[in-house]
Amino acid sequence: EAEAPLCPRYNREARLDSRTATIPRDGCIRKQHLWCLGAVLLLASVVAMVADHVGRQNHHAASFASKKTLDQTTLDELEFENQIDEASKKEIEEEVLDRLKDKIQEGIKEGIKDGIKNVSKVLEERSAKTIADQVKKQLAKALRTTSANSTRISSSKSVPATTTTAANQTTAASISDNPAPDSLFCFSVMNVDSYELSLMRSQLEQGAGIFSCNAWSVFSDRTTWLSPGPPVRIENTVLDIAIKASAGKSTHFLNTDVFAKAWGMVHKEGKYKNAGWTVKADPDAVLFPERLRQHVRSIPDYTKNHPNGVFVLNCLYNDHKYWFFGALEVFSTKAMETYFAGSEKCMKALDRGELGEDTWMRKCLDILQVDSIKDTGLLSDGYCDEAPSPCVSGKVAFHPFKNAEAYFACRNEAQAADKNKKFKK
Repeated sequence: EAEAPLCPRYNREARLDSRTATIPRDGCIRKQHLWCLGAVLLLASVVAMVADHVGRQNHHAASFASKKTLDQTTLDELEFENQIDEASKKEIEEEVLDRLKDKIQEGIKEGIKDGIKNVSKVLEERSAKTIADQVKKQLAKALRTTSANSTRISSSKSVPATTTTAANQTTAASISDNPAPDSLFCFSVMNVDSYELSLMRSQLEQGAGIFSCNAWSVFSDRTTWLSPGPPVRIENTVLDIAIKASAGKSTHFLNTDVFAKAWGMVHKEGKYKNAGWTVKADPDAVLFPERLRQHVRSIPDYTKNHPNGVFVLNCLYNDHKYWFFGALEVFSTKAMETYFAGSEKCMKALDRGELGEDTWMRKCLDILQVDSIKDTGLLSDGYCDEAPSPCVSGKVAFHPFKNAEAYFACRNEAQAADKNKKFKK
């Protein structure tokens, strides 16, 4: 065809190369060129469609009742990766492939036949591979995160390894004779019907907050997942009490019975025995366990000097008195043992109906002659007459931050402040 004097497809005279008297490669614009160009454009549009579909977590919001919409890309991926499962994967594949087949059929109807049908087949195969790669990538990220958290749980002296499909269930932990003085067991009590569920899932996915402690537990009044796996589905521990206040009452001040149940479960699990300190943190407290370890290292001979243990007063309130604020509660292991041995005495002596959990616990520890120490470097709290934001004070915890976007913005801000401080030094 290149040797012919005419372009047979257009029946017009071709431009000849004067040196060779032949039609150069660009002498005729053949229809095949247009078809190939169309195929390339179709492939590009399909790939863009797949990327857009996989990246839109809101498309699957109905499948996940607890999903929160976050502005930051990292947090969007966090929520999607944390909730993707086999059913979601299959739904993505089927819907995108259906849309892909429709586009190919439209192209065929417009005149793409014979040899171009093979291109359509290639397009379908490549697009299917793209879908599989995208889903595989999402699952791999979730797998790495869950595996890291599972490894942290299993490697902790406080939490025995498990072969069950649901991790972090209530178990009796073996007792360590010599736990590290700065080791931490941390726990939170979570309301699954509030923003706290999304917060705890996000923190676990990032290894933030209590999930950076040596051992941890999450308590609520019914079972839900914190990480769906694979390889292990991680769930909370269930308390036999409803986590809500009576009508007309404030949850903030009438949660003592809930936390009494939580402390009972702490005792039953026994993880606190393998740590030097026990920490109760609210789900919306941005906690930095590594900073807390530095603080507790500065408490010398706390076992010898305080036979019943110690707890930390963390707030200098506006009346210039030191208070014990519940967003972050820190106790030595000996203080826990004293409390568990004498809690019934407190139940009889104190009115749980009108005292908030933190006030009730402080009064109880005073009755049991547990010593208190003062450390205002622990907590930056809006309820303690100190604005927690910006999170640059270097304190151990900042409270409250009630959605994942604000939580991780505070966390990133605090970490950036640490880096700047090291750079200046």
